[in-house]
Amino acid sequence: MTVLGVGKSGEFAYAYISLGRTHAFISGWFLTLGYICIVALNASAFALMIKYVFPIVIENFYLYSIAGWDVYGMEIIIATLALAIFGYLNIKGTGLTGQMQFVFAMVMVAGVVILTITVGFQPGAGLSNIQPLYPSNTTAFAAIISIVAIAPWAFVGFDAVPQAAEEFDFPAKKGFTLIILALLFAAIIYSLMILATSMAAPWEAVADEKHLWGTGVYLYYCI
Repeated sequence: MTVLGVGKSGEFAYAYISLGRTHAFISGWFLTLGYICIVALNASAFALMIKYVFPIVIENFYLYSIAGWDVYGMEIIIATLALAIFGYLNIKGTGLTGQMQFVFAMVMVAGVVILTITVGFQPGAGLSNIQPLYPSNTTAFAAIISIVAIAPWAFVGFDAVPQAAEEFDFPAKKGFTLIILALLFAAIIYSLMILATSMAAPWEAVADEKHLWGTGVYLYYCI
């Protein structure tokens, strides 16, 4: 199961030692397939973002429609280019990859903060659009639990810190601090994006089924 590489060998080793060879084999391949799917998902999500921001660029080379969704060849080209670029960065080594990830992280943080502040100054936007805080047809506790239930599915990637722990040249205690801070700042970033989206327009408009990506649609018009 060397196909897993270093990153996911911990889960494989745990399954092998505690449950045996067969369970480890199944666990290892499911981890491999799961992370391959995540890579494809992120690449297609990047193409989807481009489709909302620059629809004229994406809507070329029509291929087919499925479930009411038009698929274009340009989407595949952009997703493939994204995979190729990030694959190349990883092949070049952890040094270049780490620097690029730092730059991307800083751009993301700055973008989220600027969007949140800018949306607050737009006419028609503001904290009044956040109301109601919870759906009227359920309790506050039920609304919170429904989000908590799906939240773990958004935590793919935060395990990168323990995965790379063997390459750290600082104490393990600092690694633990990095994990806690990563989770804390991720929660803040997610919260700011939700705040910006909810301030941009009343919830009825944001929840319109015609707008599959409320954050992109309303922040685009707001800014």
